[in-house]
Amino acid sequence: MVRQWTVEQRKTKAEEQRAYWATHNHPRLHAAHDEQAKQKMVRSRQNFPQRGVCRVCSRPLYQEQYIRAGVGPICARKIGLSLPMHAAENEARREKSK
Repeated sequence: MVRQWTVEQRKTKAEEQRAYWATHNHPRLHAAHDEQAKQKMVRSRQNFPQRGVCRVCSRPLYQEQYIRAGVGPICARKIGLSLPMHAAENEARREKSK
């Protein structure tokens, strides 16, 4: 059975939604959040300066082990490259599959 809304119920519901979105979907609220996120990202990047670039996807590399390999961890998995730091994990997976 489908619920039938009266005109008064529709108006009340519309007013409730307008009041909710007036406080929750304001562009300035999003802008403030976006600015906070940008500042947080900048601070985190200052702690870990970029020292290399992935040869596959050109993303920045921050950890020494991936900089030496020239490939990030995600791209290494995608192309099936076995990096030395992943050797133990790869061996464990092979043994489980047997």
